Amino acid sequence: MERLVAAKRKGEEVVGEAEPPQATNVVDLMDALSRSVEESRSRGRGKGGARPGRKKREDLTSLSKAELYERASAAGVPGRSKMTRRQLIEALSQQTAAA
Repeated sequence: MERLVAAKRKGEEVVGEAEPPQATNVVDLMDALSRSVEESRSRGRGKGGARPGRKKREDLTSLSKAELYERASAAGVPGRSKMTRRQLIEALSQQTAAA
């Protein structure tokens, strides 16, 4: 910076740096992830899916801990208040499999 100021004082021509490169096509990862999750959820509701007579198992991993706790409360899972998210998923999966 001092060199630039000194050059300006002497009347020398000061050449600035080149412009930064143009922005590339940067992908917003959160936006891409949100769209991907929404697409996979909508595919699960469409045609195909589970065979007749069999109940399709729900993917609990996409639910938040609060949503899992809510379901565990409705299902009467004992000890749910001290469970981690992973433990809630396991308990709800076991209840679903037993039903």
